[in-house]
Amino acid sequence: MRDDLGMADTTSRWCPNCGAEYLPEVETCADCGVALAEGPPPPADHETVAYDFADADAERRLAVEMLLHGAGIPFGWDGDDLVVPHVAEAQVDALLAEQEVLEEAGEAGPAGDVPPEGAG
Repeated sequence: MRDDLGMADTTSRWCPNCGAEYLPEVETCADCGVALAEGPPPPADHETVAYDFADADAERRLAVEMLLHGAGIPFGWDGDDLVVPHVAEAQVDALLAEQEVLEEAGEAGPAGDVPPEGAG
C-alpha cells in the first residue's frame, strides 16, 4: 500500500520493554532481546530504584549485568548505582539475592575440593 506521497506504507514495530522503534522487518529488539510489538508501548513509568554497588568490583558488576540482560530487565549505571525501573524491583531483588547465595557458596571452595563419599 502507498500513502499520498507515493511512499510505501510502513508500520513501525516497537520494543515493549524499552520502547525503541524499529523498521517493520525487524522482529527482535537489539538491546533487550525481546519480540517486537506492532504498536508503541503504553507511556513508560519512569520511576526507578537504585542499588549501591560502590563496594562491588568489575567482575561482580559484569555478573549483575549478565543476569539482568538474561532476564530482559532494562538497567543503567549512575556512577556506582545500578538503576532499574521500579516495576522490576522485586525481580531484581530476587536475582541479586540468588547471586549472593551463589557467590557465598563459591567462597567455600570449588566442588572439586570436596573428597568423594567414602574416601578418606
